[in-house]
Amino acid sequence: MTSAAAEAIDDHDISVVIQGPLWPDQEEGIVRCLESIRRHLPNAEIIVSTWLGEDCSAACGIATIVESPDPGCFWETPERPYNLNRLQQSTMAGLQRASRRCTLKFRADLALVDRRFLRLSLPRAHSLFQRPITLSNLYIRNPERFPLLFHVSDTVQFGLTADLLSYWEGSPWTPDEVLLPRAGSHGLQSRIRLFPEQAATLRWLAKHGITPAMPRASALNRSMLRTWSQILSRNFHVVGWQNTGICFPDRFVSDPSVISTLLDEETAERLDRHEFSYRKASVSRFLGLTYLVHGKLGPALSLLQRRFPNLYRKLRSLWIAYQKQRA
Repeated sequence: MTSAAAEAIDDHDISVVIQGPLWPDQEEGIVRCLESIRRHLPNAEIIVSTWLGEDCSAACGIATIVESPDPGCFWETPERPYNLNRLQQSTMAGLQRASRRCTLKFRADLALVDRRFLRLSLPRAHSLFQRPITLSNLYIRNPERFPLLFHVSDTVQFGLTADLLSYWEGSPWTPDEVLLPRAGSHGLQSRIRLFPEQAATLRWLAKHGITPAMPRASALNRSMLRTWSQILSRNFHVVGWQNTGICFPDRFVSDPSVISTLLDEETAERLDRHEFSYRKASVSRFLGLTYLVHGKLGPALSLLQRRFPNLYRKLRSLWIAYQKQRA
């Protein structure tokens, strides 16, 4: 994003909402996070929005502390929680306390390195926001490589406080809205119907009368792909994670097979002129070479796994090696 396309924001006009778990005893936790914000945004309003019972001592005297009852989670598997309601409640509780014109939605395991992310995009035609929201591309996928539509990054967001409120406001989700009744019979299948990022995005779109049919996370047709291209280009400014001026945990960026599928800045900037290719996205989905979508293999590899498991394992290892080399 060039200076001509964005407005620099003084930190007197910024609220920072740090939401979710705080990890007070970890190196990548609230202590480092707060130090980085105070260093680069000394005049910003800081709000820590977390759960009753969390250790908030590191934020005392530095931030406004918002402690909400823990809404709990759903369970994708007995070992894997689905934390959408925690994400939504902690974010909304923090945003509702934000008093500045703009807000940076942040996590306690992130650290601000500089201010380059904190520029407000100029208004765009046909946008559902007053100003586009700036996002990291972790984990917005390029559907030509990994077809996962309406998956807006929630890792870090910056925009007008009113726009962020309009995106996040809503009542708690129920399990039936986001999970399937039970996992499939194959080991790689799961209960996920929609990923949390998709559920939040689709709810926001529904407020504006946009209701793409998404029976499962990997649903794909030409109309949905066109809609997703338009939603991204009109409402969000996507920044490559390497260019955000934010330090992300290693676990976020260490898997080349994931990083190689992310939507890059150049492609995102072209979406107002060149939509995603349905042919490439549908081929990628059918072959299943992106390996895993909503916990389910693509149709071709799913059949291969059942009928020829040894060949499947060989192809999978070759694909992972190729993705690492590509990244």
